[in-house]
Order: sequence, then structure tokens, then C-alpha cells
Amino acid sequence: MIYIDSNILINSAANDAEPGKKSRRLLMHIIKGNQEAATSVLTIDEALWALQREKGKPFAANVARNLLDIRNLAFLDTTQQIIEEALHAYTHDNLNPRDAIHLATMRVNGITTIASYDDDFDQIKNITRITP
Repeated sequence: MIYIDSNILINSAANDAEPGKKSRRLLMHIIKGNQEAATSVLTIDEALWALQREKGKPFAANVARNLLDIRNLAFLDTTQQIIEEALHAYTHDNLNPRDAIHLATMRVNGITTIASYDDDFDQIKNITRITP
């Protein structure tokens, strides 16, 4: 099981350069059932925010709908336990708030690998970051 960071979803939708191509390949790998994956429901919020600024609201909403339909990609709820863990990560792991929520979601759900272009996760003990 790998955790999918929002930048993978954003790149897959709006980046024609190599990061976008590699992100799309990873998502196709997930869709085909070759890789189990999960992300936070808040990842949709991040994707919407980034994509609406770059491509407009209709584009962003369409991408979000398509993301929700990806087979083999679980959307994990954000709970009070995750927010409490995120506050700990925010203060002790020197992460920004959203990255702390992603890390807490991973920890609470027993996921130790994240697909991301964000090297802030490299500093986190017991977490492996992969790039597509």
C-alpha cells in the first residue's frame, strides 16, 4: 500500500512535462490493480485549490470527480485522531499543516510509503518517499 500525495494527482492532471507523465503512469498502475493506494479525502481539496488557480473551476471539478472514481485508490477519512497526530507531526517533524495531516493519515492507517515530489517527507523516520 502506498499513500498518494496531492502533487501526484495535480501533476497527473495539469503537467505535460515529465512529472505529469510519470504521475499519470503511476495512476494507471493503480487503476489496473497493480498497486494498492490510498490518500486523504483532503487531497481532493488540495487538488481543487491548485487546479482551479491554474485551469479554472470547471476543469478542477472534473478532475476531482475523475479522481473519486479511480478504482483501487482508497480515500481515507480525516478524524480527530488524525488531526491530533497531525498536530504532533506539525510541531515535532517540522512539516507544514497539510503535510502533517498526510503524515498522520499514513501513520494512523499503517502506511509507510508515500508517492510524492515533496522532499520534506525525506526527513521523516520510518517513512519512505518514492517518486513515480
